[in-house]
Amino acid sequence: MMGSFFLCSVVLIILKDNISNLLFENPTYSKYLLAFIITIPFSTFFSIIDSVFKGKKLIGLVTKATIIGTVLSLICNLLLIYFLQLKGAIIGLFIIPIFAALAYTPYLKKNNLRFNFKFSRNLLRTLMAIGLVSVLAGLIQQVTLLVCRIFTIKNFGIEGNGLLQSVVGLSNNYFTFIFITLTAYSFPKIASIKNNDVLVNNEINQNLRFITFIMVPLIIMVFAFKEVLVIILYSKDFSVIVSYLKFQLIGDFFKALGWVFGLWQIPKSRLKLWIGLELLYNVNLIVIFYFLVNFVSSDLVDYSIAYMVAGIIHASLNFWFARKNLGYRISKANNNLLVYSLILLTGSFLYLVYLKNTSSVYLIFFCMIWALVSITKNEKSIILCNVQKFLRKR
Repeated sequence: MMGSFFLCSVVLIILKDNISNLLFENPTYSKYLLAFIITIPFSTFFSIIDSVFKGKKLIGLVTKATIIGTVLSLICNLLLIYFLQLKGAIIGLFIIPIFAALAYTPYLKKNNLRFNFKFSRNLLRTLMAIGLVSVLAGLIQQVTLLVCRIFTIKNFGIEGNGLLQSVVGLSNNYFTFIFITLTAYSFPKIASIKNNDVLVNNEINQNLRFITFIMVPLIIMVFAFKEVLVIILYSKDFSVIVSYLKFQLIGDFFKALGWVFGLWQIPKSRLKLWIGLELLYNVNLIVIFYFLVNFVSSDLVDYSIAYMVAGIIHASLNFWFARKNLGYRISKANNNLLVYSLILLTGSFLYLVYLKNTSSVYLIFFCMIWALVSITKNEKSIILCNVQKFLRKR
């Protein structure tokens, strides 16, 4: 893998002037391309080592290496910006992978980690299949977003496209955290226990509980301070998207549930099922959006409604396949948590629809009640014990 990336780097270095002309119609950008190309092997090295450390559950070392790499990158970026201004800032973007990779190197010897260039053909086929399907899934998402943008511009103009992008961006900005959490910790964990469906089901339930306790309060906080949040992130000109958020965020919640219920599919090599469900989700999003605009309300909020409906379908299908293939059952504690969460989210949704002129801050009070009834006695004891330990240290 490293060899292929080094070979690609050499080819790109030779063709850097041609690439600069092709992309920017200006050969002067070739020096920035050169800086980027040099970092490719380091990016690859960092990705491999990061995955190995996470797979071995060396979370403490990952944290230390991340902090060291971040500090070194920050210092170097500040120096580059100070001496080279804008050029330094651009170059600084490319050198981050170098420091990220260097930060891991001291820990390789300490943990007796050595590179073995022998490979299994079966493993290579599996990795290539996962990589190909992942690229295909990313391509499907980008094509879907492109189709929705073209359709939006056609029906609502350039301003409509800007509003659409702001809504999508708002979801992506905080939803990325959920994706990173699931892939960084849960994916390697499920991969290590993939042959034991009981353990896989337990891991899904743990993820479900964690994600729900993160997502629901986050959604309620956005509901409560939606006007202020939109102004801070964008401007008053985007205040119209406030009315879209009640649909968009509910859609995010169900999309997260879909990821939780479907996370087992890749470790168990159910790639056709995974990409099929991804394709169906994106097709549903486009079709529902088109249907609503042309036959129902003809409003840009239809995108967020379509996003919500597609998310509900996606979560339902992933749950059904998990139940069919793994014998998955939602635990009693999680069942109560989901019921209370759906009651809170549905009530908040209706509150925003029928009492939109009333302060939404009251939703935080309802969220506190939700937390009290959702947290188990054991979890309350753990929280209380940790608080007491913290106060003693103070």
